[in-house]
This record gives sequence, C-alpha cells and structure tokens, in this order.
Amino acid sequence: MSLTDRSNMRFPTIVGRTARKKHNIAVHTRRANLTCDLGR
Repeated sequence: MSLTDRSNMRFPTIVGRTARKKHNIAVHTRRANLTCDLGR
C-alpha cells in the first residue's frame, strides 16, 4: 500500500507486473504513459 497523493494523475492506479503481463499492457518508460493493445 502506498500513501502517495495521486489526485493529479490521469490514471491514479499503480499497475503491477503480473497484471501487465496477463492483460498485454505495456508502459513506455520515457513517456510514462499507460498503453494497452486492444487488437486493432
């Protein structure tokens, strides 16, 4: 559990490595944006 204030974040949720792996989510570390391949 983290006590960091995330009220100003667009996506205030921390996504763990296991969740990213199961749902094909990639994080671009230089941009720090959350992306998801929806198969389009």
